[in-house]
Amino acid sequence: MADVAEGIRTIVRNRDLALLIGLDIAQTFTRGALTVLTVVVALDLLGIGEPGVGTLTAAVGAGAVIGSLAASLLVGSRRLACGLALVLRCGVSPSR
Repeated sequence: MADVAEGIRTIVRNRDLALLIGLDIAQTFTRGALTVLTVVVALDLLGIGEPGVGTLTAAVGAGAVIGSLAASLLVGSRRLACGLALVLRCGVSPSR
């Protein structure tokens, strides 16, 4: 138990470490919410059953791989901000 207390004290004293831990917690929470949402969408909204959960999960994974590859191609260029703006515009635009 003393090791746990020492770890917490270390995190509290180090702002960079606290930021990393906080971001990790936020990412874990967000990923869990996405997993629950994927199951609900597949089963209740689309009615595609359990195989649909796997298909939607695979689509999220494929999108993550493609997006990270595309972003890595833009690192160091002036087009990175334009690409991000385009993705955000297409991803959050209201339906027409």
